[in-house]
Amino acid sequence: MRLYLMLRLRFYLLLCLILIISFTYTYFYFVMNRSNDIDDLILIFWPVEPRNITCRYKMADDMLPSASDPDYSPGEKAIFFHETSCRGGIDSRQACAVESAARMHPNWQINLLFISPIEELILKKSNLAKLLQFKNVKFARIHIDDYSEGTIVETVLTKKIKESTHPVEHLADILRVLTLHKFGGVALDTDVVISRSFDPLPPNWIAKEFDYNLASGAMAFAKDQVGEKVTTDILVEIRNTYAPKLWSYNGPLAIQRILNKTCPYVLRTHGNCDGVQIYRSEDFYPVFYPLYGLYFVEEPLLEGIQPYMHHMWNFITKQMSIPKDSVYAVLARKHCPSIYELYGNQFGI
Repeated sequence: MRLYLMLRLRFYLLLCLILIISFTYTYFYFVMNRSNDIDDLILIFWPVEPRNITCRYKMADDMLPSASDPDYSPGEKAIFFHETSCRGGIDSRQACAVESAARMHPNWQINLLFISPIEELILKKSNLAKLLQFKNVKFARIHIDDYSEGTIVETVLTKKIKESTHPVEHLADILRVLTLHKFGGVALDTDVVISRSFDPLPPNWIAKEFDYNLASGAMAFAKDQVGEKVTTDILVEIRNTYAPKLWSYNGPLAIQRILNKTCPYVLRTHGNCDGVQIYRSEDFYPVFYPLYGLYFVEEPLLEGIQPYMHHMWNFITKQMSIPKDSVYAVLARKHCPSIYELYGNQFGI
């Protein structure tokens, strides 16, 4: 009788052990597979971006290929976004910009370039994973010292930038021109929504944001004689006149100073400037920044206008919520539906 009870007890213990092992295996199998599910992403609401660029020296925990690698290819038809803060990811507005560019340009490669390392968790579980569903979206890391080595602005990017009171913005201004000088293509701000394809546009162009003022939030310079000359001249201008305490002096104003030497009359209107097409503000900046609030209310703003993009003036509006019936939300649902659906009512926060 005692032997029978012992055998029965062992049987139940063995059965329990099998059940525990089976449950554990099933649980971890489910969790591991669920963690790879593109629909099970983490919504990250980033704090205010750090006002320094020290992360450019960090090498650990970086999952991205280097943009300085000889094998790096941005594509024959390339659009570039530069994320020059040290957050280590992007917010919903920036992700919307990338998605809208990818949707409008299925035959272009959309390149999102970071100065910060991107960790594996962020790459696989944040909005970046959603963007990688688009076959024409690629990410890469810019290591400033390598990327600028031997270039006209090497000293500015490796030494003088440390004196800047606006390092995130100055770095973006300079890298946009340097990237186009290296590869050719289109450079865009990360606070835009692309609403028309750039396919009909010439290889070299830029737009005015208002009256006589050029903006660098959207511009194209090709790897041709015109594009290389203009970007070379701009980089020389930045190197020679870099002003660490002035907001736009090293970006749009540097470009304007160069083009103004060639065709000051065109800058007062629009048209061809020695091979560079200058577009009107309504083509790329239909709402000038003093009227930024029009994007955050329910207004018939979109009636009768068809710009190539909308600029959301994030340096002013980044703390503003985006009501679901606002112009911004309407544009997002149309041009970046995947990102908007991912965030829902929390889009733009």
